Amino acid sequence: MKLETDDPIKSQLLHKAAQKREELEDDVKEFSDQTGKIVTNALLIGGALALTFLLVRGISSSRKNKTRRKSKAKGETQETVYEQPEQDSAPSPVMAAFTKIGTALASQAMVVLLSLAKEKLVDYIESQSQNKTDEQS
Repeated sequence: MKLETDDPIKSQLLHKAAQKREELEDDVKEFSDQTGKIVTNALLIGGALALTFLLVRGISSSRKNKTRRKSKAKGETQETVYEQPEQDSAPSPVMAAFTKIGTALASQAMVVLLSLAKEKLVDYIESQSQNKTDEQS
């Protein structure tokens, strides 16, 4: 785009417009960088929470369920242990299918979340290394 004209006012306005455009582009680039960092952090935190949830759920399902009840008369705390009943028969085929589907979906969701987190982390590391090389030069 040609910024030089015979009219000095028009030339000055075109120059100011070009400066404002560059400032806006810099602001948009900074905003997108910050958004990328936020998304990366959110994905990492979400993945960590999902993994923690799955681990806690796996650990807690293997333990006995405990509940505490207060006696109304004496105000004492009484602990009752409920054990999960042993199943003598195999689960129904429908429930087995739902369990397999749920496990598969959870596994796939975890894979997708981890791959997205990996991509964002790689992008973030590359941008940081590029920023360091830009600052050094």
